[in-house]
Amino acid sequence: MKVITLEIPLGVHHESTDSCYSGGFVEVTQCGDCKAIQDYWSNNSRICKYCGGTLMPNGIGRWDKQTKQWQIRQNT
Repeated sequence: MKVITLEIPLGVHHESTDSCYSGGFVEVTQCGDCKAIQDYWSNNSRICKYCGGTLMPNGIGRWDKQTKQWQIRQNT
């Protein structure tokens, strides 16, 4: 049996601004400069809208409404 772990990355978590996001798993990005974490479709470019830094893929994750943080899927 494969165990799937969800981890909360360090950084500044921003809730999705994509009107189509319904709470499932999506691609998550993180800025290399200001550490902003957001889903790809809220800002589908390689430039961070918060500081102008470079966005890098951070895995697949989902938004947790209770903790207001992204949970990133880790395969173990």
